[in-house]
Amino acid sequence: YPSGQPQGRVGVIQGELDSNQSLADVLEGADTVFPCFNTKLHKWSSDMTRWIARVGDLSAALQAKIVFPSPIFNFGPGKTKSIDEETEQDPTSSLGKLRVAIEQRLVRSAFEGAILTVLRFPDIFGPACFNRITYPIFADALKPRQTKWYGNPSRLHDFISTADAGEAMVLAGLEPKTNDAVFHVPGPEPIHPADFISMVYKISNSSITPPYKIEPNWQRRVRGMFDREEGLFIQLKYL
Repeated sequence: YPSGQPQGRVGVIQGELDSNQSLADVLEGADTVFPCFNTKLHKWSSDMTRWIARVGDLSAALQAKIVFPSPIFNFGPGKTKSIDEETEQDPTSSLGKLRVAIEQRLVRSAFEGAILTVLRFPDIFGPACFNRITYPIFADALKPRQTKWYGNPSRLHDFISTADAGEAMVLAGLEPKTNDAVFHVPGPEPIHPADFISMVYKISNSSITPPYKIEPNWQRRVRGMFDREEGLFIQLKYL
């Protein structure tokens, strides 16, 4: 919260990301910044890089802490059996390389006066989560209709809820021991996507059987020819 507000609390404040003055007003007196903005994939290279740079510059000027949520696809296809916080990020996709560049921009802000904590999450699901991996499962279960899974439904996958991810963000922001560090935050336990989808359909009282079908690669590639977002999303198939 800005100065004058209760201490030790986290609040949501809206500002205009393309206005330096608006951002300065919003961040005035803040000691911790949680970047919660997002945009379409094809706008990351323009809008997201610009917004991150502005937030980073202002946070450095305020000597504020930045708690930055980052995805696991900063790493390329499984070149090692185990990936931890010390593993070098070596993405092969343009999206992965872009996210690494964005993260490195915040590292620069840390050298200029900010404090940086990075939390890397697996696929997130839950309220206010509209990604292309988990959101369609819930939307299709409520219709109800059969959903699609892109990949091997029997390969263990990691999911984390918005509530758990949000709690991890807040705890990282309030804990000084997390300053200038990177953390991989897992879900409760790996689960087969087939079981995850079945759980969602059971909770929604859907009688669709089977609840999902595997989408062939060629179908998604064809859609990607006409849908710019889909074309970029295909890069993440290795997840």
